[in-house]
Amino acid sequence: MVDRTAEVLVIGGGLAGAATAAHLARAGRSVVVLERDAEPTHKVCGEFLGRAACRELEGLGVDLESLGARWIEHCTLFSGDRSAQAPLPFRAAGLSRRTLDPALRDHAAWAGADIRLGVRSTAVRGGQVDLANGESLSANAIVIATGKHEVRGLTRRSVLKRKDAKIGIKEHLSLTPSAMADLGNSVELHFFEGGYAGLMPTGDGVANLSIAMDPAVWRARELTPATYRDWLQRYVPSLQDRLTGARSLFPKPLTVSAVPYGYRLWSAPDDEPSLWRVGEQAIVTPSLTGEGMSLALGSARCLGECLLAGRSQTEYRQSLRRHFNRQILAARSFEALLEGSMTRGGIMRLLAVLPSALGVAARLTRSA
Repeated sequence: MVDRTAEVLVIGGGLAGAATAAHLARAGRSVVVLERDAEPTHKVCGEFLGRAACRELEGLGVDLESLGARWIEHCTLFSGDRSAQAPLPFRAAGLSRRTLDPALRDHAAWAGADIRLGVRSTAVRGGQVDLANGESLSANAIVIATGKHEVRGLTRRSVLKRKDAKIGIKEHLSLTPSAMADLGNSVELHFFEGGYAGLMPTGDGVANLSIAMDPAVWRARELTPATYRDWLQRYVPSLQDRLTGARSLFPKPLTVSAVPYGYRLWSAPDDEPSLWRVGEQAIVTPSLTGEGMSLALGSARCLGECLLAGRSQTEYRQSLRRHFNRQILAARSFEALLEGSMTRGGIMRLLAVLPSALGVAARLTRSA
């Protein structure tokens, strides 16, 4: 039996899904959100909220300070024995997704969205969503907001270069007091062959460690979620002091594979007319820019505007391209320069004498 319960059915209650639901519900549309996790959970995410993300959340009524966000003031890059630091040219924050996601879902529910937790979709086919309990739902529009995870029955996201499909891993750490003091209010990027690690505070005494790595390099080093942090501490000089004495706050690190960095919906094959992708189902930016959450929230606003105006999928894709294509191209170029050991060395030398260039790069890799 197929139950048509709403105008819009959103699969995924993370940032993109909850924000899309909030925009639509505030305009009086009936929206159902299906979130597979019954309780708040952590996500593989750097948890950096840049200027655009803070602005989008403020517009939705989310008070980051009341949620315990940690304000970020500086960015520091490390490569081998070189480092460069510069003040961020905008306001930024760090906040756990386990805190932020349910807060945004609460705002969507307050606006009138029907949030259903612990409901797992198993497939999307023929304009309907099959659920794990055997039921099926349908709606005028089905929004795919499952983040980094693919949905059965839909075309998988792909990238042109195999090395762009990276492994992602994340955990929260309790650093030693001295390491936490050294980290301060900075977001740090530690580069190594085949990848990079991000480290930043997300709360009192808590730091988020996340990495993105070429799967071939991960396999060649025979790394596992249980051993990768020991490897980082031994072979990435800038992380040795940071990770010494660190204690994981997770039972085990979170991992995800084949993340299609650089994916853009406007360059992908068309979906069926009732399907709409948002967040990382629509755009996947290089994680080193820290713009993943900004793009999730920004694409949700674009999608909400298009659905409310009755626009087509083509118009939605054009809107995404108009708002975010320059940003993605700049981010991809910056990532390519930093991935190459020789070009990265040149960039680090430049930043040592002209740290303001880091602020310029930060502005270029963000939406206007």
